[in-house]
Amino acid sequence: MESANSKLSFRKTLVLIAVIIFLFLIPITTILILRENNKKRIWAPMISQCPDYWKLSKTKEGYIKCSPNKQKSNSGGNTNPFFTYQLPTKKNKYDFAVENRIIWDGITNNAELVSQQRLPPDRNIGMLLGNMFTLESSGYESRTRQTQDPNYLNE
Repeated sequence: MESANSKLSFRKTLVLIAVIIFLFLIPITTILILRENNKKRIWAPMISQCPDYWKLSKTKEGYIKCSPNKQKSNSGGNTNPFFTYQLPTKKNKYDFAVENRIIWDGITNNAELVSQQRLPPDRNIGMLLGNMFTLESSGYESRTRQTQDPNYLNE
């Protein structure tokens, strides 16, 4: 009789442990799947034709025109409207937004476009001091003072 009860209690224990493990693994698996799906999602899911807070209007010819909204602050100093056909690609839109200091959700925060952006050469005083002895790399040419060249004594 004891062996039958012990077998039954062993089975109950085994099933109970299996259920607890199963209930523990379901949320973990769900969380992992949701995280993986969120990594694949591209932000912004929809990119507007005009920058944030700009007015969208249609001309008689059917062209879409974007104009800065005077009451909103996302004009970046640019008050010139443009037609959407003038900026056909995301890269054109990104260049326009950066040049005019405009925020455009899905364009100015697009990591792919930001990584393609070429930065202008650094012309600050640290760069000039760092390249003090090389005329070619500093971009500075002196006609009166040739002391930047370390070989000037040997000439």
